[in-house]
Amino acid sequence: MRTQEARQYLNHLMTLCIRKEQAFAPLALKFVKEEDLDQLGLLPEEQFNLLMALAEAYADEPKRYTQKLECLQKAAALLPRGKLFEPELARELEYEIRKIEAEREIYNEACRTPRLRTLAQQQIIIETDLPDYFLNIAQKRAMTYYQHKYKVSEQAELA
Repeated sequence: MRTQEARQYLNHLMTLCIRKEQAFAPLALKFVKEEDLDQLGLLPEEQFNLLMALAEAYADEPKRYTQKLECLQKAAALLPRGKLFEPELARELEYEIRKIEAEREIYNEACRTPRLRTLAQQQIIIETDLPDYFLNIAQKRAMTYYQHKYKVSEQAELA
């Protein structure tokens, strides 16, 4: 891929980002992972914009923190190389990186806690004024509702 083709593809990716297309994140991630952006001749500002857009495209879910953190760290490394370096932006980026690292650590710690394995510890006790309704009538109504909703007609069964 030549520099001109790389810039065209970058512009296409940024257009997808602006439109909030779902295809942006996978395409941009593939482009960032498989291509050497420096060797393609992309400016540090262009690389920074792509990485920041990719980081913003990730959902705020703990499962995505690793990818988001990787994009932000690459963007932070590119920031001083650009012509438009601003110390305030660098501080905000470092703050965001530290915040995501802390949230990822909290998430990982929560996932490492031992889970309760015995049945007695997993019982849920519900107190109600209408036990007959919840134990009999509500279950029968739910069964009837789902049978009507998902039941296959006799003609469909024959077909």
